[in-house]
Amino acid sequence: MPGTLPSFTERSPAPAFSPVSANHSRRGFTLIELLVVIAIIALLIGILLPALGKARNSARTMKCLSNVKSMATSLALYAGEYKSWYPVVPVANSGESETDMDKEDAAHNKKRWGRQHKYGGLAGFFTLNQQGQGGPDNTSAICYVRKRFGQPDPFYSDRVTKPVLAKYMDGFGALICPSDREDRRYSYHLATSDFWDGNKDYYMGAPAANSVYVPKVPSTVDEIAAYNLSYMYYAGFKTDEPNVVSAVPIWGDDTNGPDVGTLAFYNSGNNKGADNGYLGAQSIGPNYYGKVDNHGRDGGNFMFSDGHGELINGNIQSTFFDPMTSGKAVNTARNVNAILPYRSNWIQAVD
Repeated sequence: MPGTLPSFTERSPAPAFSPVSANHSRRGFTLIELLVVIAIIALLIGILLPALGKARNSARTMKCLSNVKSMATSLALYAGEYKSWYPVVPVANSGESETDMDKEDAAHNKKRWGRQHKYGGLAGFFTLNQQGQGGPDNTSAICYVRKRFGQPDPFYSDRVTKPVLAKYMDGFGALICPSDREDRRYSYHLATSDFWDGNKDYYMGAPAANSVYVPKVPSTVDEIAAYNLSYMYYAGFKTDEPNVVSAVPIWGDDTNGPDVGTLAFYNSGNNKGADNGYLGAQSIGPNYYGKVDNHGRDGGNFMFSDGHGELINGNIQSTFFDPMTSGKAVNTARNVNAILPYRSNWIQAVD
């Protein structure tokens, strides 16, 4: 109507600010909720940590296998220049001829294959002046390694001064397994006839049994020593072995005992002491890897004479080296004696 004022809808006044409602909108976790979250996180950590540990161990095992294959290349290069023979060191005694060293005794043994450890074990294939690294982790290193091969000019029995594998290596990282945590003498000294130079035992009288050394990658050739080598070597094979059924192990993970000759893989007879036998290494018995070894009881990575590498476990001696007449169940498919019953007499384990 004319003259009538427009009407407006009345609005309710804005509600006053309520501190109570604001506090409710920003409510924190209750104690129970926090405990539930913590429990879930702990559960996830418990699930993930073992998986991460397995992944880490798997990565180390694969790196170790890579090291083994790298050494396979070096050994093959040597064999290519020496009529298919994998590396051997000269081992003649004074006045002894090559023919004498190759003569068989009644048990089909040859002197050549009982002396490959003569120049400091496997380290002697790389250096004739083993000084080790010393330092806080290896304070007695100089007593642990050999450094007396015809000093002041070390040489082999044929007067050659250059180590057999010197020119086939361009670094030393492949000599250490990333899983190798310690080197510890769990087995006894070698017999008198096996002394490296006729007057010192395998460890030069030191360290005492159960002494621990921490392996490190050598930075120079003279730092190569027994405790800085994570691997062992079977000397006496060729790349084209005519008297074996299948490829044979050449280079692979060692144990913490002296893997020399028949002592390999804690094969120490009745030596079961907690500090100096296979029980001390937490092995289930002689010829097996122990918990303290590079990959524990899972076994060891090995390269074979045909160039392939694999992780092997179980009773290593029985699988590859038991005589066919031993009365034991022998794996004829992989045993080196399957064709020539005494073929294992012509090799020597060296570490």
